[in-house]
Amino acid sequence: MREKLSFVLSMIIFGAVGVFAKYIDLSSKEIALFIASAALNGNWIFLFQAYKETTIANAALSYYFAPVLVIMFSPFVLKEKLSLKKTVCVGIALLGLFFILQNGRMGTTGYHLLGIGYGLVAAGFYAVLTLVNKFIRDLDGLAITLLQLGLSVTMLLPFVLFTGGLNFLKITGDAVILMLVLGILHGGIGFYFFRST
Repeated sequence: MREKLSFVLSMIIFGAVGVFAKYIDLSSKEIALFIASAALNGNWIFLFQAYKETTIANAALSYYFAPVLVIMFSPFVLKEKLSLKKTVCVGIALLGLFFILQNGRMGTTGYHLLGIGYGLVAAGFYAVLTLVNKFIRDLDGLAITLLQLGLSVTMLLPFVLFTGGLNFLKITGDAVILMLVLGILHGGIGFYFFRST
């Protein structure tokens, strides 16, 4: 029961990321640096870019394609069997993705395929993160979280500094508050709950 509650809490927290990230007036890599303790770099950079390029709904729906990718790759990586039920679910998810892409191309809010593409790339990074974590057995959720977040900061800081640096003049008081919420709640607490399941 505790694991299910942790999972539900992590999904609620992660589900609200876009509401905060959409309104921070910084580049995706700068946002990811300030909340690098939230997850691995590629996942966050592409997710935040998806929020910048399309609607929160399109970005989130394409990003939450990650479990489908995990199911598709688990027979190869984890040697799990792909049951008929899982195959049907993947098919339905692919159909849903098709409809999202159609909406992105012909929607009234503009052309959103680039943002949906970024969301799918972020989903790919998230799926890799999920599959890799299946092989980590000797560490608890907190240790995994701290290790991955520390490595994320170590890798992302040079990337941000060598690709344009930080624009401290664009950081407003509102942006600082939103980034603190992203970093502490969505990154630290949400990531910990997710790793505790």
